[in-house]
Amino acid sequence: MLRWAALGSTRRVWSALTLQIRNWEQPDDGQAVLTTHVRLLLKICGASSGLPLFALLTSSLRLPAVIPPEPAPAVAAAPEPAAPPPPPVLIPPIDKIGPGVKDAYFFGNGSWDSNHRSHIGTATRHIKFGSEMKLTDTHILTILAFGPRVCKKLLSFTVIHDDVSHTAHNDAWGVHDSSLVALARACPSLSKVAIQGVRNAGDACLLAVYQHCPRLNFIEIRGWGRGCAPTETAFTALRDNPDWMPKLRKLRLSFSEDNKPVMKAMREMGKLRATLVVTSVIADQCKSWGD
Repeated sequence: MLRWAALGSTRRVWSALTLQIRNWEQPDDGQAVLTTHVRLLLKICGASSGLPLFALLTSSLRLPAVIPPEPAPAVAAAPEPAAPPPPPVLIPPIDKIGPGVKDAYFFGNGSWDSNHRSHIGTATRHIKFGSEMKLTDTHILTILAFGPRVCKKLLSFTVIHDDVSHTAHNDAWGVHDSSLVALARACPSLSKVAIQGVRNAGDACLLAVYQHCPRLNFIEIRGWGRGCAPTETAFTALRDNPDWMPKLRKLRLSFSEDNKPVMKAMREMGKLRATLVVTSVIADQCKSWGD
């Protein structure tokens, strides 16, 4: 029924096309309009009725009897590759090491620049960075440059990220997997690792912490938004190696509850580590009035 109705309307389409083409100021554009309508007629009416109609149109209007090919669909440009991590910074070993302080606290970059050589030493057990610190790989590698006399005695490493304002000077975006892996390998006595505000760290640093810091009871490596989301590997590794970190009680990461593979791996791991509490913490920025 639909096909015969379309054939019955062919005379009206022919009249409209003839008037449109003869009044068109630019013949090339008129030809494009004509061939577009003819393609539509061919699809509606079928090849047996559409082809004679097309021959009639082209002969009376003196247009080529060949339908130009439809333009090829545009090919989307390939996405630009992600920027590679910066090359490792070489920090020379620090020869002269004093006793330092037990709790080395650096509120911001200024306090680090002024005091890290005097505060970090053989007596240092805890290193903490405050809410004015923009932590980078260079800071971590500088700590490692103090050598095993300092690193092997460290019990905790903490980076605070609590300022998310638009003028904040507080994050760990400049920290990558490579420096965190080196930190884990150099500090086997750590019982607490809390690094907030990272953006370029993933499974590699977590696996290194799992394997090289057996005394850990608290791990927090969470990022800005979803920029530091672990995969299911972060949980299957704990499931398959129950002897790793037997004292681990708290694990805080940044992952989405909508990620089904990650949630499944976490639940399977939880069956074997009943005393471990896993928390997902995602920090984000929301501009408010006055910012």
